[in-house]
Parts: sequence; C-alpha cells; structure tokens
Amino acid sequence: MTRQLAWSVVADGGTDLPLVPLIQWAVHRLDPAVEILEPEFRKRKGSVAEFLATYRTGAMLIFAHRDAENLRLDERRREFETLERQDVVPVVPVRMSGPAAPQMMWPVQRPASTMPAQISSDAPPAKRAASGVSCAV
Repeated sequence: MTRQLAWSVVADGGTDLPLVPLIQWAVHRLDPAVEILEPEFRKRKGSVAEFLATYRTGAMLIFAHRDAENLRLDERRREFETLERQDVVPVVPVRMSGPAAPQMMWPVQRPASTMPAQISSDAPPAKRAASGVSCAV
C-alpha cells in the first residue's frame, strides 16, 4: 500500500496558490515515495494564530504561508513560535540583501522536535521564476 500525505495550505489569499507545486516539490525531496494528495487550500482572515486556533482539518500537515511584508524573518518566525499545534509548517518568503537579492526562502525551519517534517538543507540553487523573483526551497 502506498503512503499518502493529506495536507493543507493556509494562505494570505488566492494569489498564493502557486506555492502548491513548490511545496509538493519540497515534500518529494524529503520522501520521493509518498503520494501527495490534492491539498485543501484555505484563505486566512485575521492573524495566523487566531486562524489556526479554530482551523480543523483532516490533513496531516498544514503549510501556513505568511507574507514577509517588509518584516525581518525573526519577526515572522515569532508568529509561529506561540502555536500550540504540531502539524504546522511555516512558509515565509523573505527578501535577501546583497548580490543574492531578490530571493525567496521557505519554509522557515523549526526545531525537529516541534515539527513532523523539516525541509532538507541541500536545496538546489535558486531559479528565476516568471515573476522575476528567484526561489530557493
């Protein structure tokens, strides 16, 4: 029997739908044999913590996207540190400075003890996306 991953994406809005294939790619990098089911896609209203406090799903993992909105990465990470849930994988794009800019790095890694899965650090080099933003997973 094939192992399956039921998952959900909680996003700021519908324009975040292109994150789905990037997340699928990252999951397959961790476990090429897993069958990734079609995700639930929910648009979040209010804060991440408020939404996730009442969000109920049959998904095994929830990838919660949060735009950087000119905040530093550590400021966005704090939004996820207070969550009581163990099924949330933060996805936070950040702008990098210097010659690597602009790039997007995600998901934000939490200690392995607080996450059911962690994205591998041997990610491929950044690739230029159609929007002109480089992406590294």
